[in-house]
Amino acid sequence: MHIAVLDDDVASRKQMERLLERASDANKKNGLEGYYIDSYGAFDSLHSKAAMYDAIYIDIVDSDMKGHEIAKSILNSGIQGKIILCISSLNYREIISSEDAEQFLFIDKPVNTEELNNTLSICEENRKNREPQIEIRTKDETLYVKYNEFLYAKALVAGKTTIVLKGRKDTIYYKDISMVRKAITEYPFMIAVNKDTVISTYHIDRVTSFHVHMDDGTSFPISLKMSSALKKIVKNQHI
Repeated sequence: MHIAVLDDDVASRKQMERLLERASDANKKNGLEGYYIDSYGAFDSLHSKAAMYDAIYIDIVDSDMKGHEIAKSILNSGIQGKIILCISSLNYREIISSEDAEQFLFIDKPVNTEELNNTLSICEENRKNREPQIEIRTKDETLYVKYNEFLYAKALVAGKTTIVLKGRKDTIYYKDISMVRKAITEYPFMIAVNKDTVISTYHIDRVTSFHVHMDDGTSFPISLKMSSALKKIVKNQHI
C-alpha cells in the first residue's frame, strides 16, 4: 500500500512517518506486505502525484489552502485512495459539512496507534476492492478515471480534445488527441475508431455499417473495416 503524509508541521510529520513505519514493520513480521511511505510539507509537491496513493494523511493549517480544502481538491481530481484528515489545531470534523465528511476519514492528534491501524485497515480494504483506473498523461497534467467512466475522446478544432465521462457534467479538455491515443495501448476496451475519436467499447449501444452509436446518444463515423471489428468486440463482450 502506498501512503502519503501531507503536514506542514515538521515534528508532527516526522512522528506520523515513524508511526507508519512501525505499522509497516509489524505487517512484515506477520508475513504481510509493508507500506511505501512518502512525506510532503506542502500541497504543491503532492498535487500531481496524489492519485498514486492508497492513503493520504493530511493536516495543513499554515497555508492559504487548509487541510480540508486540499482534501476536497484531491478528491475532486478523481483519486480512489482514502483521504484521512488529522485533527490538531483545526477541527476538520466541525469545519466540513456532514455530507462531505462521509467521503473522508478522521483521526485525532496526537495519533493513537489503534486508531491509526483502524484507518490503515479501511484503506487496505478500499485498495483491494476499488475499480482500476485509466491514466491519461499530458506534459502538464494527468487525468485518472475509472474504467467504466470513460465514454469517448473527440478531437475538436484548434487542437483541443474533449473527454466525456459517464455521470460527469463538466467537460475535460486536453490539448492533443494523440496523448489519449498513446494512453489507450494499455486498455484493450479503448479503441481509436478514426483519427479524431477514441471510444470505450463498454459504452457502445450499437454498430452500423458506417457509424458507432454510443449509449449516451452520440454517434461517430467509422469505416466498414472498423464496423466489422467493433461488431466482433461487442459480441465477445456479451458472451
